[in-house]
Amino acid sequence: MHDSITPISSCGQIIDLRNQIKQQLTDMKTDLQIRGLSKDMADGPLNISLTMAFQPLETEMCSMKNKEIAIARMQSFDALLNSLHQDHEQNSSILAVISHTVDICKMIQAVQSSNRILEEKLASVRKSRMEVRLLQQELFKKVKITEERKNKLQEIEMKTQVVGKENMDTVANKVIIIQEIFQRCILSTHTDWSEDPHLTRLLLKMKDSPFQ
Repeated sequence: MHDSITPISSCGQIIDLRNQIKQQLTDMKTDLQIRGLSKDMADGPLNISLTMAFQPLETEMCSMKNKEIAIARMQSFDALLNSLHQDHEQNSSILAVISHTVDICKMIQAVQSSNRILEEKLASVRKSRMEVRLLQQELFKKVKITEERKNKLQEIEMKTQVVGKENMDTVANKVIIIQEIFQRCILSTHTDWSEDPHLTRLLLKMKDSPFQ
């Protein structure tokens, strides 16, 4: 038979040591803050120190737990062997229990393997959904930018039309004024413009003139 008291005691000592280190580092951080050091500057070295201190302790604890599990299995195996040697009549029933236990373990392993596959598929689906969501956000941004540009272009087009109409009205008014001045000049000279074909054509083209 194997003794499991020593590993359990060692594991407890490691846990106590880890708690002591954590408490000491926490006290150091408090002391640094009391001296006026900012929280960020105090937390940085503390987190690094905790990581450096806990990594080997966690590794040792894991090793101790594995040893405890191995010792427990060896103890169970020794007990089973002793039982088989002591009572041969129970061999068949014990072997049946062992076979049934092995079958259950295989079923558990199969279920765990299936669960891992489902978890991987679920993670892949979540990743795909996140990618689709990000793509939708990008598309919404592009659509929004396109709508804003379209509205700006429509606004510029409307302003251009208004300004163009105002310019055309201004030009038309100037043309009418020039026509009126030109006609007044001709009339003031008492020229018989009907005898001049060229002058007649010019005057007849002035449709907006009030003298027609």
